Amino acid sequence: QAAVMVIDGVSDTVVATIPTGIDSVALVVDDRIDHIYVAGLDPSTGERRIADIDGVTNTVLNQSPLNFEPVAGGINPVTRRIFVAGYRFSDSQRQVLVLDAASLQTLAQIEIGVEPVDVAVNARTNRVFIAGYALADGARSLAVLDGATNAVTGTVPTNTETVHIAADARTNRLFIAGYEFVNATRCLTIIDTATGALLAQLPTDTDARAVAVDADEGILRVLRGGHGGVFRRAGQRRRSPSSATLSA
Repeated sequence: QAAVMVIDGVSDTVVATIPTGIDSVALVVDDRIDHIYVAGLDPSTGERRIADIDGVTNTVLNQSPLNFEPVAGGINPVTRRIFVAGYRFSDSQRQVLVLDAASLQTLAQIEIGVEPVDVAVNARTNRVFIAGYALADGARSLAVLDGATNAVTGTVPTNTETVHIAADARTNRLFIAGYEFVNATRCLTIIDTATGALLAQLPTDTDARAVAVDADEGILRVLRGGHGGVFRRAGQRRRSPSSATLSA
């Protein structure tokens, strides 16, 4: 059954299963209003759709079709805009769809010139980052989108085979979990999104499969090959034996 599982973060148990009818490939969360948005394939019809889920009642509020193959997504909870990266059906053009979160209606379609892997949004600067590789030359890079004008403002080389990315709005840092492109060394890449400078590539002992920023705690959580790790900004107290200092 195509559904979303709800997991209690304290007990680590599944507390609800929400049928959506969508085999989800992209999931974004607006924690300000407790809404979850999932995009993917309806296996019964072959249609691509996006659904809006109420995180309080665990019910699907609205669904909308996507003439588009979604790959990854992000949301700016301030502007209530959803950004979904993927492929246009008619010509396989790589694009970002900009959707209104309230109605799920498409507001813009933006060609990005990057084979998308993941999306992250900085709500403070209203910048959207699409990680992947450039279609022109295959260089591993990051497309930067202005969320106010829906224009691509540039690309930033990352030298990283991206698996997952996360943005820290407080520090204007972007964290890329993946592999250093030349020698396939597992690493966590850190980029200054204000300048586009590559600040560091930190080796990880196992595959870094996902990253998430906890802005309140000032930590970056990394899922590494089936177990978790925590990178903490320098000068902050550690709360986990698996912590490592992050000075960037």
